[in-house]
Amino acid sequence: MTWPFKWFGFWQEDEKYVNAPSVREFCQSEWWLDKNRPGVMDYLDQGATVWAVGSQKNVCHLCHAPLPPTLAICTDGEWVWNHHLIHYIKEHGVILPQSFYSHITLNQFKVTIPLVNDEYQALQSLDWSMFKNGSARLGIRQKASDEHYP
Repeated sequence: MTWPFKWFGFWQEDEKYVNAPSVREFCQSEWWLDKNRPGVMDYLDQGATVWAVGSQKNVCHLCHAPLPPTLAICTDGEWVWNHHLIHYIKEHGVILPQSFYSHITLNQFKVTIPLVNDEYQALQSLDWSMFKNGSARLGIRQKASDEHYP
């Protein structure tokens, strides 16, 4: 399956994302045998959290197990993912799109967040097309100088 986006782990079952696939489309038992699977999970766990929000109830769409109450959106500076993706990989054999998998292996399973001069611009340049408005409303000030401190 060709994956045209630079995000993954946002599911149709959540009923709040656009262009989101069903998690069931990515369950493949042969993923359990991939020698790189632990490295992929470590990589996803190393991502920088760019947005986190508490939720009253997060449950897995496959096994209905409780997930961490915080929804965290992570990045490596190029890709964006939902931190709950780790559960789906570990417990259900969810595979990544080939382009994301290749990106992780090319980075040798190490997240290196690039240094940027303009954090707001860097975040806005990521692929946020899973959201209806196509952008991240992360509550980040455009410029610190826009704020007035007493």
